[in-house]
Amino acid sequence: PPQVMLDTDILSAILRQNQLVIPKARAYLAEHSRFTLSILTRYEILRGLKTKGANQQAIVFDRFCTRNTILSVTEEVAVLVFRSIRPVISFHCGHLFR
Repeated sequence: PPQVMLDTDILSAILRQNQLVIPKARAYLAEHSRFTLSILTRYEILRGLKTKGANQQAIVFDRFCTRNTILSVTEEVAVLVFRSIRPVISFHCGHLFR
């Protein structure tokens, strides 16, 4: 699969070990060795964990983030996402990748 940026919904599915996405997530990691997500996705996940009072999960997620690539939202990143059809993994109709 091409290198992509995870959106919050797909990252949540991966973190919850959703069996529809895990095989493709593993295949992606086998090829690329790490996930890429934006700082906004990181914020959204942390906000959700804080709302639930899931402090231990937040610690685990912080470790997850250190092993993956977190992109700041810059003009360059915004243009990259805009210009590419495939920068964000989509979860429509049970498919992880478009």
